[in-house]
This record gives sequence, C-alpha cells and structure tokens, in this order.
Amino acid sequence: MQPRPILAKEGGWHARMVVSAVIALAAAVPCGAAAFRRSSSEDQYRLLFEGNPNPMWVYDEETLRFLEVNEAAVRAYGYSREEFLAKTIVEIRPAEERARLLELLEEQPTEWHTTIGSPGSWRHLRKDGSEFHVAITSQPLPFDGRRARVVQVLDVTARSRAEQALRESEARYRGLIENANDLIATIDLDRRFTTVNAAFERVLGYDPGELVGRSITDVVPEDSLEALAA
Repeated sequence: MQPRPILAKEGGWHARMVVSAVIALAAAVPCGAAAFRRSSSEDQYRLLFEGNPNPMWVYDEETLRFLEVNEAAVRAYGYSREEFLAKTIVEIRPAEERARLLELLEEQPTEWHTTIGSPGSWRHLRKDGSEFHVAITSQPLPFDGRRARVVQVLDVTARSRAEQALRESEARYRGLIENANDLIATIDLDRRFTTVNAAFERVLGYDPGELVGRSITDVVPEDSLEALAA
C-alpha cells in the first residue's frame, strides 16, 4: 500500500518521508530478528559441540577428511586439532576395520538427511597406537558449503570387555558341564530340561539333544523329585 501525502505544518513531503521511514524500519526488524535467531542457534550448537564430554567431529562426505573436532576428541585420541584435520576418518581405524567402514559408507541411505547409528562397536586407534571400542552416531551437517556429517563417539571399551568376559565365562561353564562324568542337567520353572550333558544322555541311552524340552518326569518318577531337589 503506497503512503499518501499528509498535510503538515512544514509541508506535505515531510509527513510522507516519516511514513516511509516507519515502513522501512518495520521491514528491517524481521531481518534483524532472523539474523539474531541464526546467531543464537549457531552459538548453542557450537556450545553443544565444543562442550560435549564425548568426542565429536565433522567430516567431509566426499573426501572423508576431518573438518572440525572438539576438545574431547583431542583428549581421547591424543591428536592435536591440526593433526586431526590432516587425516581422514579411515586413518583412525586399524587396517582390518577399514574395509568394513568403507562398505558401510557405500551402503548408507541415499537420503542425505538420515541419521545413522553404526551397527555394533568399532575399534579406533589413539595416536600412541592403542585401541579402544566405540559406538558411533552421525547425522548430516552442511559445513562451509560442503556435504558433511557430524559424528558423536561413545567409548564402550568397558562394556565390550565385560561382554567378552561373560562369553568366556559361559564357554568355560558349558565346557565343565559337557565334559563332566557326573550326570548334570538344568531345568526351567516348568520342570523341562534346558541343558543335558553328554554323560546324562549316554547313561540313560538318549541321543544328543533328545531330552531338551521334555519334562524331567519323563526320566525321574514324581515321588523321587522331592528327594532329587534336596
């Protein structure tokens, strides 16, 4: 809507200029607010990146080169920021893990906006050559005009070691039961066999695995179960 001349003491043009100035100022306010919101959002994002206690970095999707890293990554991996930026994300992995990484990158969704949680844990290398286990999540982030991804890394070394110790313990337990000369079996709350060792099957004449899932009453009389439990 065009401003119309308004008769004022000094003349019509002065009032017209005031109207135009008010309109120009009003038009400028949204731009300033948008710029402020962008600046505030960028500050908050940088705070979340730099202040995150977990290692984070941004890498170029085309070259796989590091574009930015946070202080937690510098501490965890032992590289300086400058050393990181001279590397690619492939170089912080042991040789036997690199093919797996490249295969995952080839298979990632074509929709660039997709957040990716890498399956399983990965082994990463520190500057001193030591390895540790990590879980990774990444999502897209435009960076200086490049297609990039921001990555967050969680150290799961302790969890991986605990899982491995549990697997080894279970394997030892199964070995002791399977190789024992005594008759050993386990049953569930419904009194059905869940495991039966070789001696148990051999003495009673059953084939391997034949007793699993069957009721213990198939081989032990009801009136003997109480004594067996004792």
